[in-house]
Amino acid sequence: MLLAIQNLIEYLNRNYIDDENLEKEMNIMTKSLYDPEVEKKGIEKGIEKGIEKNQVEIVLNMLGEGLDEATISRFTKIDIEKVKIAPNTYPKVFLFLLFTNNDPVRN
Repeated sequence: MLLAIQNLIEYLNRNYIDDENLEKEMNIMTKSLYDPEVEKKGIEKGIEKGIEKNQVEIVLNMLGEGLDEATISRFTKIDIEKVKIAPNTYPKVFLFLLFTNNDPVRN
């Protein structure tokens, strides 16, 4: 798709405008639409979010089982402040786990 856009811009520039600077700028712009480094950062961020979500689920499950925050923090190596805010971050999931003792992600 980007190659088609780039080719179209080059065609229009050569046949109707003939401006060297415009062609260079358009090449830079179309190449910046897809940047492998940006894609890599996006993948890394997605992985981090997935890990964080998994940690929250573990904390909520442990809280639902009646474990205290200090114990959860000690066993999971998750900062106690994050353990304390987990139920407020995902209150519906926490309440579901608390009252059903089920894991909605795995059921």
